[in-house]
Amino acid sequence: MAVIKIISFMVGGLLLSFFATTVFAAEGDVWVSPTTQNAGSDQDFSVEIHADTGGKNIGAFNFYLDFDPSLVTVDTTQGTDGLDKGADASNYTIMANPDDIANGHYRLGGMSASGFANGTDVSLATVHMKTTTGFTSGSASLTIRVSELSDELGQALSTGSVTGGTVSFVSSDTTPPTILSGQPSGEQLPGTSAVTLSVITDENSTCKYSLTPNVAYDSMNHSFATTGETEHQQNITGLTNGGSYDYYVRCADSAGNQDTADYHINFSVSNKTFGASDFSQLVNDWLKTGNSTADVNSDGVVNTRDLGIMMSNWGE
Repeated sequence: MAVIKIISFMVGGLLLSFFATTVFAAEGDVWVSPTTQNAGSDQDFSVEIHADTGGKNIGAFNFYLDFDPSLVTVDTTQGTDGLDKGADASNYTIMANPDDIANGHYRLGGMSASGFANGTDVSLATVHMKTTTGFTSGSASLTIRVSELSDELGQALSTGSVTGGTVSFVSSDTTPPTILSGQPSGEQLPGTSAVTLSVITDENSTCKYSLTPNVAYDSMNHSFATTGETEHQQNITGLTNGGSYDYYVRCADSAGNQDTADYHINFSVSNKTFGASDFSQLVNDWLKTGNSTADVNSDGVVNTRDLGIMMSNWGE
């Protein structure tokens, strides 16, 4: 807005006129501060509403704050209906209308009878907001609509630029997943040629493994075939009797948090062979309830499964 003043005076009988121009380039600008901020799900945040008066005294203002109610909302439990007076509007009567929050509209306005705010950065109000539980990615826009911005005489200030805000999702989860358990462990039966490598995590994760320790998650070349939730499995083949096997597991959650320490899984395959004495013991155990000397596969029962294991690993 440009205000043009005509200054005239007489010099030697001549009327001289000069045009003096005062420019308020920012008059009427309204904006949200901060213009960008980060938040997670169900997290409190606040925005301030500012205006540039172009040096004039604000008599009244009437704004709407618009938003996507599925992502953000006004927290009416804070302030008065979610609103506090700004630092430069302490003498104003400030009101808010929260009736249309469910549809993404929040009206706020103020009027002053004394202590008129004026300046290049007038703080009019603070709106208390929070993200919803459904805000899990992307961003939410906050838009300002100006219905009225007038001086103490009721004259409208120039319509300037109106700048809203953006709230971008940033997960508040900074903790990597915990591996609660892993299998297999201990000594496997002789003749075992394949096992299922498995771990259970405390949250949905993607897990990888390495054959050597201290490898960063991103550098691990082996991923579990079944992963992404809390149970992770990978079939391991090519095992031989007498072999000892080590696997080093790390996982990452959906927020990008990665394990920085290995979860070590170690197991071996027995190289034991069976002979006539083992067969004799097996027969004796069948006849004596509770005797488990020949319980080769440690299932608590001496039966033909133990015999099959013995016969497949016969050494005499």
